[in-house]
Amino acid sequence: SAGERLQLYELPTARMPWPETALARRAPATLAEVALTALPEPSDIGAAAEIADGDHGNQGVAAIALGDGHVYAAVLERRPSKKSGAALAAFDLRTRAWSWYQVDGCAVNASVVQVVVAGGAVVCATRTSAGAGEVVAVDAGSGAPRWRRRLPAVDRLVAAREHLVAFAGHRAFVLRSARGDIDRELT
Repeated sequence: SAGERLQLYELPTARMPWPETALARRAPATLAEVALTALPEPSDIGAAAEIADGDHGNQGVAAIALGDGHVYAAVLERRPSKKSGAALAAFDLRTRAWSWYQVDGCAVNASVVQVVVAGGAVVCATRTSAGAGEVVAVDAGSGAPRWRRRLPAVDRLVAAREHLVAFAGHRAFVLRSARGDIDRELT
């Protein structure tokens, strides 16, 4: 909501209470034997690291992807409807600032399945309540729209260099990340 701030924390390097060779000799018998207290508490990296929200993501974040020093997020300003869907936003981890915001980053009237980064594109996969899928891509550098591809369904999306694989039940669609063309369909 308005006035909320994103705050980053830095985790210091963990120091293990036992020698590494002890782990190779005997694995813990139960989860209770794992020393969770061996991890130090996160430390606040200062007020300078706080980033103003910019009034985005008022209802939440549906999915995130990491790539090239950025966090890409499918943000929800309101519930998906026939007129709106999730937006995509990019946050630059180096400058600690929002790079771009694309209101049409994901399909309207659909739930976000996954966000991935491939071939210079940020790709949002969605599914409607009827099960149909749509994959929408924007430019990773500017947020400008690239392409949209309707599919019978999308259960999962995997990025592989210049290609994407959209899984839909027993089928898989191999898409080119640059244009969204279907390279092949696997059954």
